Amino acid sequence: IWEASQQLAPAMKVNEEEAWQRFRKKTFDRQHKNRIVRGRFHALKIAATVVICIGLAALSYLVWDRTSQAPVTIASNEQTADKLLPDGSEVTLNKESSIVYARKFNGNSREVKLKGEAFFKVTPDKSKPFVVEVGDVTVTVVGTSFNIRQKGDSTEVSVESGIVKVEKNNRTILLKRNEKVVISKSDSTMKANETKGKLYNYYVTHEFVCDDTPLWKLVEVLNEAYGSHIEIANPDLRNLPLTTTFHNEPLDHTLNIISETFNITVEHHNEKIILR
Repeated sequence: IWEASQQLAPAMKVNEEEAWQRFRKKTFDRQHKNRIVRGRFHALKIAATVVICIGLAALSYLVWDRTSQAPVTIASNEQTADKLLPDGSEVTLNKESSIVYARKFNGNSREVKLKGEAFFKVTPDKSKPFVVEVGDVTVTVVGTSFNIRQKGDSTEVSVESGIVKVEKNNRTILLKRNEKVVISKSDSTMKANETKGKLYNYYVTHEFVCDDTPLWKLVEVLNEAYGSHIEIANPDLRNLPLTTTFHNEPLDHTLNIISETFNITVEHHNEKIILR
């Protein structure tokens, strides 16, 4: 039976070399496919990383851009305030005044909005003018120092150095050193006048510089600076001219000098000070 079964068994001839090559081919194909899948996955990871980085960069730029354009408000309240602007310009705010400006001066101009009074010392930049808006008045400079005072219905611009352009309702005037203009809402005309003395920037220099200055003008500034209530009882005293400089002295000392200069009497009545 055993010998007969050997004759009946099918003859199986296996080519070992061909079998090995088929095995290698299947293994190589499987590894190749795995490498392709891993390569594609790696490329996707790189692409996703690049997209995320670009997105974060764009978001950061948008946040930075909005932040740089966000308005900054500076107010002085009961004390004067000094501020250095983004372009290096200096501004001193008088009491109860404020300015609004962008955190960074982009574009073709440096724009500031003012309420109250401020003295500006502007860093020169001919390619980017410095523009101050105060009510319906626009003041444009390149690099100069000047004072703007808004009180009630009037705006006064006084130039200490350089040239300043003042505009209102399509009217324009150029002011030079030691010139000023007073603009009221009811009067659209603009006329340059000579500035005598430097009472306008007393809050910056802490000096009251009078040059043929009428007494009423000095009294007006003293009341503002010291918070006093000085009154001129005799109308004949109002236009008495005074040429001198008071250096950050007590009010009583200043009044004594005025009294001795013009031979007038200084009377104190509660909170009021009467000049006779």
